[in-house]
Amino acid sequence: MDFAQFYQEGGAWMHPIAICAVLGAGVMIERFIFLFFRFNINGAQFFNQVQKLVMANNIDRAIKLCNAADKAALARVMKAGLATLLGLLGTIFGMIDAFNAVAVAAADQRSQALAKGISIAINTTGFGLMVAIPLLSAQVFIQGLAKKITDEVDLYSVKLENLLAARVRQG
Repeated sequence: MDFAQFYQEGGAWMHPIAICAVLGAGVMIERFIFLFFRFNINGAQFFNQVQKLVMANNIDRAIKLCNAADKAALARVMKAGLATLLGLLGTIFGMIDAFNAVAVAAADQRSQALAKGISIAINTTGFGLMVAIPLLSAQVFIQGLAKKITDEVDLYSVKLENLLAARVRQG
């Protein structure tokens, strides 16, 4: 029996099933392309590159590396973390400036130099947190939503499989 005859003998329900097959295949191909080509990244290799840049105190290049792979979830999370690191880096440099200024400034200018350095430190910390907190919160929300969708697909596909198996057993 050829496929055309098989399809025709299936009756009217063959059309919705065929539409589901085409749509399902389209979704499957689209997800495969996105998950394996656009969203996928070699995590160990990517982290090693970011680690080298961070250890070399080159945070800007590490962020640019994350921007280059902005479709990958790992790169987006690491970029959010680097925003926090930039705030911390600003804090450290602000404190270094403050203590260096106190060490070399004249006695009547020490308090002003110390205040300026601390101001830099606190401002960069605050701004780093203002950037990092919403980004990390969004990441947690998106990750939770993706997990919810995955869990629902798993749960209801198993329930459907059990329902169909029970229907077959009933006869």
